[in-house]
Amino acid sequence: MTLKIRAGAMPGHNHGVTAERAPMVRELGRGRPILVVHGGMGNEVPWLRVAKAMSTRYRVVLIRRRLYRLEIPVRLEQAIADQVAEVLDVARGFDEPCVIVGHSSGALIALEALAADSGPFAGGIIYEPPTPLPELPFGEPGLGPRARAALDAGHVGRALQIYLREGFRAPNWWSAVAPALALLPVVRQFVPRQIDDYESMVRLGVRLDAYATIDCPLWVLAGEKSPAHFRQRSARLAATHPRADLVMLPGAGHNANQSQPRRLGDLICDFAKPLIGDSAGRA
Repeated sequence: MTLKIRAGAMPGHNHGVTAERAPMVRELGRGRPILVVHGGMGNEVPWLRVAKAMSTRYRVVLIRRRLYRLEIPVRLEQAIADQVAEVLDVARGFDEPCVIVGHSSGALIALEALAADSGPFAGGIIYEPPTPLPELPFGEPGLGPRARAALDAGHVGRALQIYLREGFRAPNWWSAVAPALALLPVVRQFVPRQIDDYESMVRLGVRLDAYATIDCPLWVLAGEKSPAHFRQRSARLAATHPRADLVMLPGAGHNANQSQPRRLGDLICDFAKPLIGDSAGRA
């Protein structure tokens, strides 16, 4: 199976776009398009097994979110807008409707893209977005400044621990091992971007009214074993959108893309088929 990774807008949509500004994508398979927007603390790699499971039926395009391209400086005030723009650039480049799949903070980016322009999308899979709610803000007060201060002092593990405990709300044992995890280069390199990601989501604020206007069907996924606040946010989002269904993932948590890749891939394909057909183009 051939994987292609390239910096550049989709064919026909890259006029005047520099390599730094252009989206970076990885593609698998052929057929109708499914666009995947990965979650935080990494890039598209944790979604590769799901993509491979879907690639026998669809063309799967995984975008590497601009915020997690470590070679590009972060503009925090523009972080959401920049990522939404690159998602829309890729989606419009297909020249046919696609299904968008967003996970965690990537699900929030997918929602923002759908709200900005539903036209390129036949539907969306929204997997546990940390959407701020009026009664349930994302993270404890002061999380961002405390995590940022830890980073500035060189305490990367401490910054990760603060985020996992007060933002993600991971089990105590998970946040307890954060300092050790942060010694691993593959983890450590993404911690500052995760804090940027968190702060950009807090800046965005409550957007349920905007998401209710999205003009396509949605499946909002929630893991049975995920932290309770993710399930609450997912349920609230599904209840707000007139064409959304809440889909529970039995036995799964926040990272079913890694624990149940085949099952998650099949579920996404089941959602996509009546909207965009299968590999043969038949609904």
